[in-house]
Amino acid sequence: MNTIKNNKRIIYTVGVLIIIITIIYVFKLSLNHSNNIELNAISIDDGWGYEILIDNKKIISQTCIPAVEGKQVFKSKKEAMKVGNVVVEKIKKKQPPVITKAELKKLDIHCDY
Repeated sequence: MNTIKNNKRIIYTVGVLIIIITIIYVFKLSLNHSNNIELNAISIDDGWGYEILIDNKKIISQTCIPAVEGKQVFKSKKEAMKVGNVVVEKIKKKQPPVITKAELKKLDIHCDY
């Protein structure tokens, strides 16, 4: 039982580190190239996601709703684009491209919080 808990802890830690590294990378990239930002909705099996490109290089491919547990997808293209636009604005303002549960609620994104 302890091994399972330790494995879950390791997987969680690695996941958090990957997210932090991605945020730092996107943030550094956005400092240099915030003029050529493109946002696209992407259709996935059960719903929608979005991708963000800077200078035609994909830097974010968001295939699930950020800040919530599990792999929940956006119910509509409109929802995905609303959240994607917030991320783009943060990149343009040189802010970390992180979305919180409070922002999702404010944007009226339908998911299990």
